Amino acid sequence: MKQKLVSIIAITILVVNVLAFGFPGPKDWGLPSGGGWGFPSVGTFSFGGSTDTATSQVTAPSHTLHAHLIVCVGDSITEGLADPNNWPYHLKARLDGNWTVVNQGVGGAKTADMLASTNATLQLDPHFVIILGGTNDLANGSAPLATTEANIRAMCTQVVSYGAVPVLCTVPPDSYHLVQRDILNAWIAEYAIVKGYPLIDFYSVIDNPQNPGHSNPALVMSDGIHPNAAGYVAMGNAIDLDIFTNASPV
Repeated sequence: MKQKLVSIIAITILVVNVLAFGFPGPKDWGLPSGGGWGFPSVGTFSFGGSTDTATSQVTAPSHTLHAHLIVCVGDSITEGLADPNNWPYHLKARLDGNWTVVNQGVGGAKTADMLASTNATLQLDPHFVIILGGTNDLANGSAPLATTEANIRAMCTQVVSYGAVPVLCTVPPDSYHLVQRDILNAWIAEYAIVKGYPLIDFYSVIDNPQNPGHSNPALVMSDGIHPNAAGYVAMGNAIDLDIFTNASPV
């Protein structure tokens, strides 16, 4: 009970800090900067030694997973709005020929749509499922943050139950919904740490150093949301390959 109370207080302080100062970057988390944070793989992570927070053990699946198969779940940012060389493409280019990267990004998809497709995703028997969602949930306030968080949590639960590894991503910045996006990203980062899931920090990749919290115009299209060719290269190059190559065999 005491540990749960401490966790609640810590998260409350985190949200207050987000509202006052913005989303914390890697250095604020005490983590290395540079996109991929290289969290330990599922099965080895421990958060504060608390049995209430760490669900790090993945039981052996009853089916055979493809050890070198990654499925990328997301919206148009993953699909590639106007560029087939999206971030999954650049991730695949950095891995050796034994790896397969499947892009299941769908333009306009919300986290509810991604959750509804999770069973179909798992039928591919992937070792890893990368989840990048939340941009369309935030658009026009169409989904409460609690709903988005619940959908991401449910996707991770299904992926882990199947024996695969969920990889979470922070939502890239744009010029809209700044406070809500920062709160969501803080939650995603905290959730990944608590659960021991790998985390890819796409927020920091697309963030504008001259105007923090907004997208970098050199890396996005004129809409300020979708990455351009340079943005996709930056996203693909920011992913820590150790997330995949150093993981235990399935």
